[in-house]
Amino acid sequence: MARIMREVRNQIKSLQLGDLIRVRWFDACKGEARIDRQVEEEVQFDIPVTSWGVFLGVVGEKTKHVLLIRDHFQMNASSGVYDIDFNVVPISMIQAVEVLKRSELEPNVAGLLQQAFLKRTDFEETLKSTTLQKLAQMLSALSVLTQTKVYLFWESL
Repeated sequence: MARIMREVRNQIKSLQLGDLIRVRWFDACKGEARIDRQVEEEVQFDIPVTSWGVFLGVVGEKTKHVLLIRDHFQMNASSGVYDIDFNVVPISMIQAVEVLKRSELEPNVAGLLQQAFLKRTDFEETLKSTTLQKLAQMLSALSVLTQTKVYLFWESL
């Protein structure tokens, strides 16, 4: 298993933005098991999946994922409006990565799409952070106005 992970990490490091790739990986499963002495049926836990897409980078904070563009709709090229359908595959579940075609997506377009995607993620994180800060300020003001303490479970936010 460790050897496979080293190979996968090396394969990912060799990828270039915009490469068309095939990723073989294992997905989680949901199943039911019947206990029956007369039927010996194996439960399958490892579900093999093959995903194809254009490599847009590695994303994720707690768990690293390979970001693949599945579809990219050029809504309005002159104003830079794109719609992107994507998959993210957890690196720890990947068995192999294969480059099918280098630079399938023009580097400048791949760069724009990557920037747009990362800006959206940064914006969402900033929004969450800003919202929490405003909530804390409002609760602090409420506490001062009512001269009572306001308790909340900050970790759950």
